[in-house]
Amino acid sequence: MCKILFNIELRDQNAFPVAIDIEKEEFEIFSNIDSCFFDSFGNNINIDNSFFSKNSIVEDESRYSVTVENGICKKEKLRNQFKNNDIATIVLLLESPHTSEYCVENKKLIPIGPARGSGPLDAGTGIENYLENILNKVNLSEGKYKVTIANPVQFQTSLGSIHGKTLADKRVNNVRNLIWKGIWSFDAVKDNFNERLINYNPVRIINACTKDLQENVNNELIAKGYGEVTYKTYHPAMNWCRYGVDIPVKKLNEHS
Repeated sequence: MCKILFNIELRDQNAFPVAIDIEKEEFEIFSNIDSCFFDSFGNNINIDNSFFSKNSIVEDESRYSVTVENGICKKEKLRNQFKNNDIATIVLLLESPHTSEYCVENKKLIPIGPARGSGPLDAGTGIENYLENILNKVNLSEGKYKVTIANPVQFQTSLGSIHGKTLADKRVNNVRNLIWKGIWSFDAVKDNFNERLINYNPVRIINACTKDLQENVNNELIAKGYGEVTYKTYHPAMNWCRYGVDIPVKKLNEHS
């Protein structure tokens, strides 16, 4: 068994250590990689402290305003962060940022924002093209809303900016899931997520986390009393573009 070792730092909190067990084949995605963000010693991969520091957090973003009129949703992209707390909030959840949500400059991992991929099957494209289809299925009342895109875990758990491989590689997907669950296991991380939700006071939550991790977030939402306002659907990367208007959306308390 091999290990990935790193420290995670939340805002206003001390760093705490995380150790993730991975298989040998997953360890091999780091072979022949030249990156300033990790060192390999024997069967251990040590991630640089900067990678999971508070400076690498991808902040939530209010990206759209939405008007519901005559039962139809129309969105408009916001040029700036929307700070008006008098407008009801819809929170769209993804699980964690990947490579499009960062740039690397001068050996630093610099966060950009959530769901920034613009390729034909990227999450940002899926949201831009099909968000209205999703919103039309979550029983919104007439009126105006803002849509905030948020990651329950705000760090790059795929480590894509280190090894350069995509989530189409099953090994990368496995590593992402293991690191995500390792971080999510800390109460401080879930508390941070809940504090953000309290601040947003959402009238709807759309859980579009990837299938492997969605239930972890669903359980937390139910525990904190958000079950009645939460809907679940597929992750927007690939899936929204693939299904288009037929994207399935279910209320969280409905049977699958």
